[in-house]
Amino acid sequence: MELADETVEDWLRYVEIQRVWETLDPELTPEQIADLSSMFLDETRSSGDYRFLNAALKLNDWLREHEPSLLSSLELDARAQAELDRLEAEVGLS
Repeated sequence: MELADETVEDWLRYVEIQRVWETLDPELTPEQIADLSSMFLDETRSSGDYRFLNAALKLNDWLREHEPSLLSSLELDARAQAELDRLEAEVGLS
């Protein structure tokens, strides 16, 4: 599966159904998982749909365990934290 061939909704469905974050050897490469996390964070930012943030956080957890250098090089944790901060502000938790 190529990332460009599917919609962000299709990928969200795939990640959730396959439970990619729980798999020791997923069908996706670590780079594809990082790309999906980035795509989900972009979608969260543009749509305000926090289902994508939830999925990105799960993928980031997988990357933290299996490919920590990839996670940090793309600043995925920092981007996810920015979205969490925005969510907290929206619901009045900050």
